[in-house]
Amino acid sequence: MTSDSNHELARHAARRQAYAALGTAAFRFGRKVVDIQQIMDKRWTGSRPTHVAVPTEEYAALDACLDEVAHTAISVQLHGPVELVDMAWDVYTACQHTERALAKYGVVSKSSLEEARGVLETAMNEASRARGIFLSNGRAHLEGKPMSLQIKPALRTANNGDRTQG
Repeated sequence: MTSDSNHELARHAARRQAYAALGTAAFRFGRKVVDIQQIMDKRWTGSRPTHVAVPTEEYAALDACLDEVAHTAISVQLHGPVELVDMAWDVYTACQHTERALAKYGVVSKSSLEEARGVLETAMNEASRARGIFLSNGRAHLEGKPMSLQIKPALRTANNGDRTQG
Protein backbone atom coordinates (compact mmCIF):
# COMPACT_ATOMS: atom_id res chain seq x y z
CA MET A 1 0.00 0.00 0.00
CA THR A 2 1.17 3.47 -0.75
CA SER A 3 1.38 6.23 1.77
CA ASP A 4 -1.44 8.06 -0.05
CA SER A 5 -3.81 5.10 0.23
CA ASN A 6 -2.87 4.63 3.90
CA HIS A 7 -3.63 8.28 4.50
CA GLU A 8 -6.96 7.99 2.70
CA LEU A 9 -7.92 4.89 4.71
CA ALA A 10 -7.03 6.65 7.96
CA ARG A 11 -9.01 9.70 6.90
CA HIS A 12 -12.02 7.55 6.02
CA ALA A 13 -11.83 5.77 9.41
CA ALA A 14 -11.56 9.09 11.26
CA ARG A 15 -14.62 10.43 9.44
CA ARG A 16 -16.61 7.27 10.17
CA GLN A 17 -15.67 7.51 13.84
CA ALA A 18 -16.56 11.22 14.01
CA TYR A 19 -19.93 10.69 12.31
CA ALA A 20 -20.83 7.75 14.55
CA ALA A 21 -19.76 9.66 17.67
CA LEU A 22 -22.07 12.57 16.81
CA GLY A 23 -25.00 10.25 16.14
CA THR A 24 -24.41 8.45 19.43
CA ALA A 25 -24.02 11.69 21.40
CA ALA A 26 -27.24 13.11 19.95
CA PHE A 27 -29.07 9.88 20.75
CA ARG A 28 -27.84 9.94 24.36
CA PHE A 29 -28.93 13.56 24.65
CA GLY A 30 -32.42 12.63 23.47
CA ARG A 31 -32.62 9.76 25.97
CA LYS A 32 -31.60 12.10 28.82
CA VAL A 33 -34.32 14.57 27.79
CA VAL A 34 -36.89 11.76 27.96
CA ASP A 35 -35.57 10.70 31.39
CA ILE A 36 -35.95 14.23 32.76
CA GLN A 37 -39.36 14.70 31.16
CA GLN A 38 -40.57 11.52 32.87
CA ILE A 39 -39.43 12.89 36.23
CA MET A 40 -41.21 16.17 35.53
CA ASP A 41 -44.39 14.37 34.48
CA LYS A 42 -44.73 12.85 37.95
CA ARG A 43 -46.05 16.19 39.20
CA TRP A 44 -49.18 15.72 37.09
CA THR A 45 -50.07 12.18 38.22
CA GLY A 46 -52.54 13.12 40.97
CA SER A 47 -55.61 15.32 40.91
CA ARG A 48 -53.52 18.31 41.96
CA PRO A 49 -50.08 19.23 40.62
CA THR A 50 -47.30 18.63 43.11
CA HIS A 51 -43.73 19.81 43.06
CA VAL A 52 -41.36 17.11 41.91
CA ALA A 53 -37.74 18.20 41.93
CA VAL A 54 -35.48 16.94 39.20
CA PRO A 55 -32.21 15.91 40.85
CA THR A 56 -29.38 18.29 39.98
CA GLU A 57 -27.29 15.38 38.74
CA GLU A 58 -29.90 14.81 36.01
CA TYR A 59 -29.43 18.37 34.76
CA ALA A 60 -25.66 17.96 35.01
CA ALA A 61 -25.94 14.80 32.92
CA LEU A 62 -28.07 16.65 30.35
CA ASP A 63 -25.47 19.42 30.15
CA ALA A 64 -22.74 16.81 29.72
CA CYS A 65 -24.72 15.18 26.91
CA LEU A 66 -25.16 18.52 25.14
CA ASP A 67 -21.45 19.24 25.57
CA GLU A 68 -20.69 15.87 24.00
CA VAL A 69 -22.87 16.75 21.01
CA ALA A 70 -20.86 19.97 20.61
CA HIS A 71 -17.53 18.19 20.98
CA THR A 72 -18.43 15.57 18.42
CA ALA A 73 -19.72 18.26 16.02
CA ILE A 74 -16.28 19.87 16.33
CA SER A 75 -14.73 16.55 15.36
CA VAL A 76 -16.96 16.41 12.29
CA GLN A 77 -15.90 19.98 11.53
CA LEU A 78 -12.27 18.83 11.50
CA HIS A 79 -12.98 15.95 9.11
CA GLY A 80 -15.61 17.49 6.79
CA PRO A 81 -16.90 17.75 4.15
CA VAL A 82 -18.49 21.15 4.61
CA GLU A 83 -22.03 19.90 3.88
CA LEU A 84 -21.76 17.45 6.76
CA VAL A 85 -20.22 20.10 8.99
CA ASP A 86 -23.34 22.21 8.48
CA MET A 87 -25.54 19.22 9.26
CA ALA A 88 -23.49 18.42 12.37
CA TRP A 89 -24.06 21.92 13.72
CA ASP A 90 -27.74 21.59 12.81
CA VAL A 91 -27.86 18.55 15.11
CA TYR A 92 -26.30 20.59 17.90
CA THR A 93 -28.67 23.52 17.31
CA ALA A 94 -31.68 21.18 17.38
CA CYS A 95 -30.44 19.72 20.68
CA GLN A 96 -30.08 23.25 22.10
CA HIS A 97 -33.67 24.02 21.09
CA THR A 98 -34.78 20.80 22.77
CA GLU A 99 -32.96 21.76 25.97
CA ARG A 100 -34.72 25.15 25.97
CA ALA A 101 -38.10 23.52 25.36
CA LEU A 102 -37.45 21.12 28.26
CA ALA A 103 -36.59 24.04 30.55
CA LYS A 104 -39.87 25.76 29.64
CA TYR A 105 -41.74 22.48 30.08
CA GLY A 106 -40.36 22.26 33.61
CA VAL A 107 -42.11 25.46 34.70
CA VAL A 108 -45.49 25.26 32.97
CA SER A 109 -48.85 25.50 34.64
CA LYS A 110 -51.58 22.94 34.09
CA SER A 111 -53.37 25.29 31.69
CA SER A 112 -50.39 25.45 29.32
CA LEU A 113 -49.16 21.89 29.85
CA GLU A 114 -50.39 20.44 26.54
CA GLU A 115 -48.95 23.32 24.53
CA ALA A 116 -45.57 23.01 26.27
CA ARG A 117 -45.64 19.23 25.80
CA GLY A 118 -46.29 19.76 22.09
CA VAL A 119 -43.41 22.24 21.80
CA LEU A 120 -41.08 19.81 23.56
CA GLU A 121 -42.20 16.90 21.39
CA THR A 122 -41.69 18.97 18.24
CA ALA A 123 -38.20 19.98 19.39
CA MET A 124 -37.32 16.36 20.20
CA ASN A 125 -38.59 15.24 16.78
CA GLU A 126 -36.53 17.94 15.05
CA ALA A 127 -33.39 16.86 16.92
CA SER A 128 -34.05 13.24 15.95
CA ARG A 129 -34.71 14.26 12.35
CA ALA A 130 -31.50 16.33 12.19
CA ARG A 131 -29.55 13.37 13.59
CA GLY A 132 -31.10 11.01 11.05
CA ILE A 133 -30.38 13.33 8.13
CA PHE A 134 -26.80 13.79 9.29
CA LEU A 135 -26.22 10.06 9.66
CA SER A 136 -27.87 9.24 6.34
CA ASN A 137 -25.76 11.80 4.52
CA GLY A 138 -22.66 10.75 6.43
CA ARG A 139 -23.16 7.16 5.36
CA ALA A 140 -23.68 8.26 1.75
CA HIS A 141 -20.49 10.32 1.87
CA LEU A 142 -18.49 7.43 3.31
CA GLU A 143 -19.82 5.13 0.59
CA GLY A 144 -18.93 7.65 -2.12
CA LYS A 145 -22.57 8.24 -3.01
CA PRO A 146 -24.16 11.64 -3.56
CA MET A 147 -25.50 13.22 -0.41
CA SER A 148 -29.19 14.08 -0.44
CA LEU A 149 -29.24 17.35 1.46
CA GLN A 150 -32.70 17.06 3.00
CA ILE A 151 -32.46 20.02 5.35
CA LYS A 152 -31.51 23.65 5.04
CA PRO A 153 -28.67 24.45 7.40
CA ALA A 154 -29.60 26.49 10.45
CA LEU A 155 -26.12 27.92 10.76
CA ARG A 156 -23.95 30.05 8.55
CA THR A 157 -20.39 29.10 7.80
CA ALA A 158 -17.62 30.83 5.90
CA ASN A 159 -18.37 28.55 2.95
CA ASN A 160 -22.10 29.14 2.78
CA GLY A 161 -22.71 32.55 4.39
CA ASP A 162 -25.79 33.19 2.26
CA ARG A 163 -27.67 30.09 3.48
CA THR A 164 -30.08 30.52 6.37
CA GLN A 165 -32.62 28.38 8.15
CA GLY A 166 -35.72 27.95 6.06
